[in-house]
Amino acid sequence: MNFLKASLIFTISSIASLSTLVNPVFAGTLVPFSSGIRYGNAGANERLELSTASARDVSLLSRDLNFKLPLGTEGSAIKFTNLTQGNSYLFDWTFASQETRGEDIFYLFDGKKLSTLGTSRMATTNIGGGWRTAPKVITTEFRVQSSNVMLILMDTRDKSFTSIVKVTKLRKIPESNAVLGIISAVVIGMSCVKKANRS
Repeated sequence: MNFLKASLIFTISSIASLSTLVNPVFAGTLVPFSSGIRYGNAGANERLELSTASARDVSLLSRDLNFKLPLGTEGSAIKFTNLTQGNSYLFDWTFASQETRGEDIFYLFDGKKLSTLGTSRMATTNIGGGWRTAPKVITTEFRVQSSNVMLILMDTRDKSFTSIVKVTKLRKIPESNAVLGIISAVVIGMSCVKKANRS
């Protein structure tokens, strides 16, 4: 009887762990924004705001990040210090801008390559005061290729107009072998319960 009870508890806790792993939005998987270098209005742990208004000259930003940035005038950035190489992460973000020409660009550097995530052209919904915003929140997934991971918002032509990118809910994606391990544990637990019921 004690074995049956222990097997049921194990199975229930394994199922609970599985639901956490397959749903990376679960609060326990959120990763705080951590950086030795932060420019722009970078705020609380679960929210980061990059802006071309509170920006740094591109030559200084390149030097401080130790990374040759694309041609541009100024930018804001965060350089992560708490992400694990080889793991995958997700984050949500929105783009708001007064710029209409697509010259403000939001980049992700995963440690090996620089990717364009969006430009000010994606901000199409008018919200007043000369501001427009992207019509929906975007979720981006990336795999950490080295310890040098950055989010960068650049003004690529001039210093007029402002763009803002708000980043939230940085979370780690569970590795597939961890999910398989939990599934195996659930199957074994259920099997033990069935055998105990038969005897």
